[in-house]
Amino acid sequence: MPRSYKRKLGARRYRDYDDQSVEGALQRVIDDGWSLRKAAKEFKIPYGTLNNRYHGRHIKCNGGQTIFNLVEERSILKCAGVCGEWGFPLNLSDLRHMAKNLLDMQGRSVRQFNNNLPGVDWVHSLLTRHKKDITQRLAANIKRARADVSREILIEYFNNLENTLKNVPACNVYNYDETNLVDDPGRKKLLYRRGVKYPERVCNYTKSATTIMMCGSASGVLLPPYIIYRSEKMWNQWTENGPKSSPCCSERCCASGSRYNRTSHGWMDAETFTDWFKSAFLPHAKRLEGRKVLIGDNLASHFTDEVINLCETNNIGFVCLPKNATHLCQPLDVGFFRPFKMAWRDVLLRWKNAHPSLSSIDKRDFPHLLQSTLVEMDNKKSKENDEQNAITRSLISSFDATGIAPFNRNRVLDKLPRDNVEEGEIQNALVNYLKEKRFTNTPSRRTNKRTRLVVEPGKSVTAKRSSSSSSESDVDGPVTNDNSEEDIDVDDPFFILQENEETEYLEVNKDEIKKGTYVLVKVLGGMRKTVNYRYVAIVQNVLDDELEVVGMKSVDCAKLTFRVEENDEFTVDLEDIIAILPEPTVDTSKDIVQYVFKKVVDVKEI
Repeated sequence: MPRSYKRKLGARRYRDYDDQSVEGALQRVIDDGWSLRKAAKEFKIPYGTLNNRYHGRHIKCNGGQTIFNLVEERSILKCAGVCGEWGFPLNLSDLRHMAKNLLDMQGRSVRQFNNNLPGVDWVHSLLTRHKKDITQRLAANIKRARADVSREILIEYFNNLENTLKNVPACNVYNYDETNLVDDPGRKKLLYRRGVKYPERVCNYTKSATTIMMCGSASGVLLPPYIIYRSEKMWNQWTENGPKSSPCCSERCCASGSRYNRTSHGWMDAETFTDWFKSAFLPHAKRLEGRKVLIGDNLASHFTDEVINLCETNNIGFVCLPKNATHLCQPLDVGFFRPFKMAWRDVLLRWKNAHPSLSSIDKRDFPHLLQSTLVEMDNKKSKENDEQNAITRSLISSFDATGIAPFNRNRVLDKLPRDNVEEGEIQNALVNYLKEKRFTNTPSRRTNKRTRLVVEPGKSVTAKRSSSSSSESDVDGPVTNDNSEEDIDVDDPFFILQENEETEYLEVNKDEIKKGTYVLVKVLGGMRKTVNYRYVAIVQNVLDDELEVVGMKSVDCAKLTFRVEENDEFTVDLEDIIAILPEPTVDTSKDIVQYVFKKVVDVKEI
């Protein structure tokens, strides 16, 4: 069927009116006693149309009729919206299958659908008819830990916060949070010739980032940023031309502007947080009268004895946000950092265009780039309130959106998914679909043993298809297993070793040790004779508490085949005998005599 309907030139025009006009005309006829012809002329509606509506004829929509009625379509889309609220949004394919499930439950068979499954055109038409109620959006992924934040946790948080913020003005409520500014201007829509497969932009970028600590009040005051470089040392050029005065706080307490620090890892730790609190926030807080409240996340590095004692001494309430709830309750995360990062990307792109040869941001340029970012962000105009600067507006709206100032817990609680879902067949179809597609148990993994392939360098392998009842295999050579008693061919390209297979050793018994016995011995090695090595050896002579042995060396990576080291004769104590090994198979087909054990020997050789 056609995906878009276009009116042909010269064709008759249909429906040059809306439903409200029809209702208004009928209301005039019923209440005011107008004639149908007068109402049709006044509201510019065809007389036949108004006459049919008045007598209840031809009340269906023009064209082909929908498979589901209006109530059913709205119920389907309402359930789809509920799924999105709970973090399990549906795509177009899910919506089609949910409609099929509903048709099957109702026992209906639609001729236009293949096996009762609606097509792509149907779902696009459905979204077009209800574009005011539902739309497609790009979804951001959140971890299950964030999704597990319940209404009870947030209610408890707001109950405690309400007592903490009692009689505290908005200018005394602050939120701090650290973020990073990356050396990447990001992606942007640009102009290309139609048909270009790989649109590219030449621009150097790196994965490096610089950490900054931001802090702002519910009244719209932004403290100068606290910058943390990743470095072992600091240079004076890294602290010049940074944020100072406007658009940040221009009071005497912040007259020196931004403060700078460095750590080996580049992010904030307990020491740097304490320094920020003492040098950046505390001088500003001392200027304020009354009780102050500082709100932030619950990182362990923010809780030091010195910070807690300073808060108690200076009448500062230190409030922690609920765990994994910063995307809901952290003002800077909710409404400030997004416009701030957008301004940073614009400033960074202009700088990179002006310095195309530089591969990354020089630390000497970072302070003035940060200052330019704050200025550009602050100069954004708003149609609603031109009296306040953009930074002030962002901070005030951020505290408002998180329900802190003015205090309103519903600003956050309303963002959580609601429990009420429409009852009836629509809900049953939804539940069945979610159980089938979302909440079915994944099949358990096979419990049979997996095998490790030991492949000699330079040789390839093929897929193994063998079973315990058949000796046929696609492997180029015999396969060893626990049930096989055949000798091992050392020319095989690889051996298949069971992960759980353990070498069977005989217990060490001096009476069983004689000349020609194969043993696993422990030898101390290394420069300081502190490393324990394990070698295979052949007993040459048995003394009272010692053995004269000759060492052996493995010749394959599987640790199955060994050869004798002629000049490696040494004496070991009886205590250094780890195990007695079963007698190997002697292979004399090579130039050098080789000894092949049936199972892997746990050796540790130099």
